[in-house]
Amino acid sequence: MPTSTLFQEEAAAAGGTSQDVEQSLEAELAALKEQKVSKEQRFQQVESGAKNCIFISTQLEQTAPLVERIAREIRDTGTQRTRYLLRLIPVQVTCKATEEDIRASAESMIKEAFTEIGVSYTTVFRSRNQAQLSQTDAQSAINSLIDAVCPSARLDHKTPTLTVLMEVIRNVICLGVVRDYFAMKKYNLVELAKAAGEEGEGGTGEGEANAEAKGKEGCEETDGKKEGESLLGDSGAQGSPDLDPERCRLRRWSLAEP
Repeated sequence: MPTSTLFQEEAAAAGGTSQDVEQSLEAELAALKEQKVSKEQRFQQVESGAKNCIFISTQLEQTAPLVERIAREIRDTGTQRTRYLLRLIPVQVTCKATEEDIRASAESMIKEAFTEIGVSYTTVFRSRNQAQLSQTDAQSAINSLIDAVCPSARLDHKTPTLTVLMEVIRNVICLGVVRDYFAMKKYNLVELAKAAGEEGEGGTGEGEANAEAKGKEGCEETDGKKEGESLLGDSGAQGSPDLDPERCRLRRWSLAEP
């Protein structure tokens, strides 16, 4: 018996129409879809395609406050919260690893971060499993945006107030702006815990931060072989099975290194 005929007979028996039955089925399917979305994990691992690098998406609208809170808590208490996680870095924008895409995607991030007159800044560049975007090109794109948004901003490679992070993984670049990057041990959770212990013994911990900043020339580059990483992303990452630049474009993320 055709399905439509069966619906008509069931509807007639129930005192309704086949259209009513179809609408009921559509409403039930919509409810099931909503239920599936609501059950999505708040934090979910996403394959990054790079060794020792894990991408974690999240339903949080903003990940930077969470990352900063974790880092400051470890620094203040001296308690290491993870066994294998090395570095946790907030990332606010992801796009294709090209100079043009960086200029188009990072403008709003730069406008939001560079609001102080005369603020000091530097940049940090890391590259993994890619050769299409050079450090010079990435830095040029970011510096041009900063010059346009905040002409009074000045470069300071030793003790900058703001640091623009550029993490390239395959054909995607993750961008973020953080405060007191070197003073916060480059968001290295192990070093933050050690620094808290040293301060408790009478040290200040400032010398190591300055030593890390000294001689970096504003950027550093690594192939990621010695340090593992994981990524934490907000609700924009829903349904992304891997680190796809088309799906990740203009999303907000956070980067962590185990």
